[in-house]
Amino acid sequence: MKMGGPWLKALLLVPLLVLGLGVFPGKTAAQTPFEENQNVTPVGTEETVVGKKSTSEFPKPPTVIPMKSQGANSITTASAEFDSWFAEAMKIAKDWKFPELKNQYGKIITREDFFRAVLWIESNGVHKNGKGTVTKSYIGALGFGQLMPNTAKGLGVDPKDARQNLLGSAKYIKEIMNSAKIQKVDDPMKRMIMSMAAYNLGPYSKLLERDWDVLKARGPAETASYGLKLKMCLGLSLTDSEKTLTAKFLGVKLSAVPRLENEYYAHSHGL
Repeated sequence: MKMGGPWLKALLLVPLLVLGLGVFPGKTAAQTPFEENQNVTPVGTEETVVGKKSTSEFPKPPTVIPMKSQGANSITTASAEFDSWFAEAMKIAKDWKFPELKNQYGKIITREDFFRAVLWIESNGVHKNGKGTVTKSYIGALGFGQLMPNTAKGLGVDPKDARQNLLGSAKYIKEIMNSAKIQKVDDPMKRMIMSMAAYNLGPYSKLLERDWDVLKARGPAETASYGLKLKMCLGLSLTDSEKTLTAKFLGVKLSAVPRLENEYYAHSHGL
């Protein structure tokens, strides 16, 4: 066939039509290179997306259980004046050499969290019961923070007065946390636990020279249980061996320990 004229012009137009329509092997005319990249993350945003820590990576904390009134004659953390007293105590707490630590829910543990944990462990947040009687231990410790009379005297507070009891407890924790004995504990979690142990034993006890792992294994049982209760209140995970000790010290079945962990956290955060 002789090539030329209209036939030659038609053949020359085919490549131009192909290029114009964007028809490449494996693509349709609607799939241009630009459309393929429409869903690609813009340059410079990858780090922002990857750097975000999803809250779903942490378990959901237990629902807080607010403190209930114990009656007209009671003084508890549910009393109207408590918030102002607590705020005063937190002014003292600013001077605590407080370690920074996150719990299993991804929440930074605050001074307020720690102080509420102490109040829950010591008195369940009750300074006076419904009969108007000050909370008192079998050895004579009194009120919100269960201060011993001599300790309270040294701190310059009246332990039977609810406001002064809170202020005295905050001062006592300052004395403990800022001590060389506690500050030499490198691990932030152990420092918190040993501070609670010192609150129970007294800041000058030789037993505080023990590491937490030794203290919880050898006792005293009451002090070791205080450390375990603190971990539960603050939302710090118990190890398997600590769960076994918690069951032993608190007189419950091992299967009930997870429920206790939730309850301690929920109640202490509700004060």
